[in-house]
Amino acid sequence: MIMKAMKKMIMLAAALTLGLSAWAQAPQARSSQKAGKAEMVQKEQMVNHETVGKAEKMDAKAPHEQIGAKKSSSRVVTVTSSNVRLRKTASSKAASHKEGGKPIVLKKGAKLTYLGTSGNYYKVSYNGVTGYISKKYGKVSYKKK
Repeated sequence: MIMKAMKKMIMLAAALTLGLSAWAQAPQARSSQKAGKAEMVQKEQMVNHETVGKAEKMDAKAPHEQIGAKKSSSRVVTVTSSNVRLRKTASSKAASHKEGGKPIVLKKGAKLTYLGTSGNYYKVSYNGVTGYISKKYGKVSYKKK
């Protein structure tokens, strides 16, 4: 997003500079100046296309794969309430995951691997089971190394 804005500002500055200098020159020089400007704009469009393509590829990556982002596996959700159910989907009406025929109920202080968010829920992993807990009942922090 920032790269797009910077490219647009550079193109605008170049266009203004070329436009003002072209008017100060003789009419014969203006036509060659316009041809140079058109060539420059075409090159800028090619650069923008390549940059946008790279940015789109970057956006397609998971957040933890983007430059400067911490890996989501380095975050942990600590359960802040007792008897919190691990849900199958991000809804209070969703069925709970079961272990041995019984719902998985998390105790206060349990540590879960943070996988992401979905609305008002954290997507987490607990003992190899992926599920959701309400943000009301958990707190995200980074693992201490």
